Amino acid sequence: MSAVFLYVIFCVIVVIIVKSGKKTTSFRSNIVSETLNDIDNMEGHNFEYYCADLLKKNGFSKVVVTPGSGDQGVDIIAVKDGVKYAVQCKKYSSALSNKPVQEVAAGKYYYGCDVGIVLTNSTFTAGAINLAKATNTILWDRHDLARLIQNTMQVNSEETTQNNNNNKLAVVVFILIIIGALLCKLIMTLG
Repeated sequence: MSAVFLYVIFCVIVVIIVKSGKKTTSFRSNIVSETLNDIDNMEGHNFEYYCADLLKKNGFSKVVVTPGSGDQGVDIIAVKDGVKYAVQCKKYSSALSNKPVQEVAAGKYYYGCDVGIVLTNSTFTAGAINLAKATNTILWDRHDLARLIQNTMQVNSEETTQNNNNNKLAVVVFILIIIGALLCKLIMTLG
């Protein structure tokens, strides 16, 4: 009888351990800062490909980087929720003027897109913000870029946590089966 009691206690402890491994996601600002610093040191074309990957990881599909020359002010074309986006990527060390807004506003028509976005590792001037409002262009600055990076880290963290929990559960089940078999053998030997 005491072996069965110990087995039940052990199972309760194992359940508590498994439940303590619930998924946790947190904003890791130091990693985002390091990533932003890496972006600040990227070449422009590499930044475009990085942004394309970031869009994919944030739920955009049909993400295509346009050719380097003659792109009509659009670096990336992407689709999300049935909306086709024209994205102009600008890696700058100072605030962006209204020129990229003008380019993407024209380029979105060239590529048959619904919405234009200017995505930068920097900020925007008041003129760029005013023109974006007038042309219904979305401006994503350094803070929005950090948010996109954070979203990908949370998705990766959630996937890793789920995989770890599944692995932990498989090990626990295996251990319980072995312990159960050993206890049954012990009970039968003593009984």
